[in-house]
Amino acid sequence: MNFVSNWEGVESVPESYVCPPEKRPSIVLKKPIPVLDFATQDQALLFQKILDSNHELGIFQVINHGVSKELVEETMSVLKEFHSMPPEGKRREFSKDNKSCKVFTSSNNYENEQTHLWRDCLTLTCYPLHKNIHSWPQNPPKLREVVGAYCVAMEKFSREIIDLISEGLGLGQGYFEGEMSSYRRITTNHYPICPNPSLTMGLNQHCDRDLITILFQDVDGLQVFKDGHWISIDPIEGAFVVNFGYLLEVISNGKLKAVEHRVVTNAKASRQSLVYTIFPEKEMIIKPATCLINEANPPHYRSFKVEDFNRHFFAVSNNNDEMMKFIDINVDQVRVYSPNDLKCMNKVGHLIPEITMDSTCSIVSRNDVILNRSCRGMGVGASYVRQLNGVGLVSKNGWMARDIVCKMEFTPTCFRRVNTNGGPGFVILRRFRGLEASKSKVRYLFPLHMFRIPSASMFIRVVKVDIYKASMVKSKRN
Repeated sequence: MNFVSNWEGVESVPESYVCPPEKRPSIVLKKPIPVLDFATQDQALLFQKILDSNHELGIFQVINHGVSKELVEETMSVLKEFHSMPPEGKRREFSKDNKSCKVFTSSNNYENEQTHLWRDCLTLTCYPLHKNIHSWPQNPPKLREVVGAYCVAMEKFSREIIDLISEGLGLGQGYFEGEMSSYRRITTNHYPICPNPSLTMGLNQHCDRDLITILFQDVDGLQVFKDGHWISIDPIEGAFVVNFGYLLEVISNGKLKAVEHRVVTNAKASRQSLVYTIFPEKEMIIKPATCLINEANPPHYRSFKVEDFNRHFFAVSNNNDEMMKFIDINVDQVRVYSPNDLKCMNKVGHLIPEITMDSTCSIVSRNDVILNRSCRGMGVGASYVRQLNGVGLVSKNGWMARDIVCKMEFTPTCFRRVNTNGGPGFVILRRFRGLEASKSKVRYLFPLHMFRIPSASMFIRVVKVDIYKASMVKSKRN
């Protein structure tokens, strides 16, 4: 693991860290950033200021939040000490099996990404604290004690924000209790001095996938995208920066919006941030709150499982346009699925997750082939005729984009039958025409329509997919 924090005397940016021109830092505006004083006793006024600042910039800063300046400074200091440790020391603290502690450089997909980010990162699961703190790094010696105390203080402060939002939206004070907000993390991002900030990024443009993000920063670098412009969020002494993620946008039915943001690098000073994030548990169903829906205010977002949302977030590399398609109830959802998602049983040959092209069920030499797939479920009767404009082909090196996009026609017919285990099920017959490929494997298919299997916890979400060439989604592999 090549930690950028440990580079010394770097005079130029390595090629693998040079961003494509369209992703490099651009012109930035300076605007006053809304500042909320949490010492105020007027909760209704405070919530209105949250609404106003969210609509104005999508972000705000908080003063008089109750977290002591000394604790924040001590936490920043001990985490800077961690990032300055020798690489081998940081590697010893990292285990892929340790879900409570992640240490990485650039991103957690370093080996597969085309361009690296100019940052190192330590992420710690911090709730409940007593179940996770023993998995945190043992060095520096004071890390567990200091960061643990910081997390306790942040839990209290974040609860104030959550309760304020819950009451302000009319959801009731307990709406975000329990599993709706029980997965919490503290992340420290370290952005070393960069010899040429015009070529690099600390963090690419994205929206957060959580409910709420609370950030402390010591040096400017955070920027938000609003009304076609990038706006710098310069730090205020002792203040926290607060923004909302996709999940709170859905629950609030758009009253509170997630904001796109990024981090740029600095040639004069290193930058460190403390990021406290709140997520629901992965089994939770996220949807617009019932009390916010009526005839005049219909739901703008679909219902989905957090686990499915996360999978899609990483599959599309947190692309905001693709994520909005996923959550918007009025936009067809792009859903990448496999038999593991559907708990399918395969018959004859299987289309997903892979078909070896030169197998008995070959689609190399045939222009017309029918594949059967049987899935567990109650079975439905249906018949569709649609077209697909793309299919994902995957090899050992990842996605293979075809110069000529495959045009396929399929006629799925669902009918009742008995699975091998004696349970009811259905079979989908798919007819493909003109599909040509080399010895690769079909991993994911993008169909066009959706049907549900009664009394079964599975679905196929299918949409029209426009031409896919080099822009095919590269799915993260587990």
